[in-house]
Amino acid sequence: MITSRTVMGKLFQFSFATIIFTIKLALAASSNTTEKSILDAITTNYDSNVRPIEDSRQPTEVKLDVKLSKIVKLDTKEQQLQTNVIILMRWSDTKLKWNNSKYNAIDRLVAPSSLFWTPDVLLYNTAYDESVSGSDVYKANLQIDDNGTVSWMSPVTLKSSCDISVKWFPFDVQKCSLVFGSISMTKKKLTLLPFSKPESPTAFQGQFHYSSGVWNVQSVSTEVREILYPCCNSPFSIIEFTLSMKRLPLYYVLYLVLPCLCLSLLSPFVFFVPPESGERIGFGITIVLAMSVYLLVISDKLPEKSNESPLIGVLYTELFFIMIGTLLAIVFTTHIAYKITKPPRKLRHVFCNRCTSMRRKKKEVDVGRSNDTLATQSNIEMEYMNEAGKDLTIHRRKTFSRAPSKLPRELTFLSPEEEKELKNQEEWKEIAERIDRISFWIFMVLTFIFPILTAIAYI
Repeated sequence: MITSRTVMGKLFQFSFATIIFTIKLALAASSNTTEKSILDAITTNYDSNVRPIEDSRQPTEVKLDVKLSKIVKLDTKEQQLQTNVIILMRWSDTKLKWNNSKYNAIDRLVAPSSLFWTPDVLLYNTAYDESVSGSDVYKANLQIDDNGTVSWMSPVTLKSSCDISVKWFPFDVQKCSLVFGSISMTKKKLTLLPFSKPESPTAFQGQFHYSSGVWNVQSVSTEVREILYPCCNSPFSIIEFTLSMKRLPLYYVLYLVLPCLCLSLLSPFVFFVPPESGERIGFGITIVLAMSVYLLVISDKLPEKSNESPLIGVLYTELFFIMIGTLLAIVFTTHIAYKITKPPRKLRHVFCNRCTSMRRKKKEVDVGRSNDTLATQSNIEMEYMNEAGKDLTIHRRKTFSRAPSKLPRELTFLSPEEEKELKNQEEWKEIAERIDRISFWIFMVLTFIFPILTAIAYI
């Protein structure tokens, strides 16, 4: 049962909440009205095209600070660095002062940048195709203090030009600069000053820094200097932030360096493939084609620079030509392995020292085989004469011509020329086998020596 006391309590709570909400609305309206009054007061007779300085002969000092959020991409092919940064500029405007005691103790005002003077400070070494102004880049409001200090902070995506050094790719350290300066005002009108010189990468990296996973910022240096252009008699004040970044090479080691090393070590073993297998030259061509694919990948990653050659590109090219030499060597040895002409005496003396002893042993074996063959032939002839009673010559000719593959080697008949060609071919195979062994060690040594010598020459 609802009593009158419960109803009165709920009415009191509702009335109290209504009063609090009304007070908040009144304070908000009062604050908005106060900020509007401040904005009207400081913009009266204010010209955004005039520098905020009492003495026009003195320069306007603008402090500039850059905080790195993330290295988005360093395009080594196009030689461009893309970064997400937060840029903070601060200067003093004597015309933007007010007495906060007269305006409900409001000591800071947020206003659009289009209403007041802003420095035209931009990135000098920009890589964007289109030119932009300061208001197009720094799309943020101004923070104005009651003492006339103006702060302009905005997150910006910068794309800058960077001279890439590809000598030690992918174990390289790149240095890229971000050069900021005024576009139209010389040092006599605008002077840039740093907030503080960052002594470590953590001082340059902002609170919202994200690791890129590809580059690690090692150090950052800040330099304030002047640059004189032919257009003007007075130099321009600029600030240059130089980033020293080390590449994390694990990705390239896994997908470029190790496969190249495996292919280069696999290439000399093609000499162990027998010539009669038919896969020897195909094996060598496959390795060469795989190496050419990696050469295309490397050339696509690196910039088109002729004044500096990357070490990895030179090593890939050297190993590619070593594989070409390996392929030519196996083509040569495969060709001579099937020759039937008599090998030259000097070639036999150098690569076939055992050929003479082998010839003697083969002659002894052939003599024994011929005696056994004659005896076997006599027995066969007597057997055929007794059983069939047919002409021996006709029967033997028919027998050996119908099934020569089923007869043992002792019963096969070769002419003297065929015997000579067979012996010559065996000698050529022996010579080709020895050349293969020598070529294996030659190309294996070249595979290790050439990269080491090239790396020493680069150092």
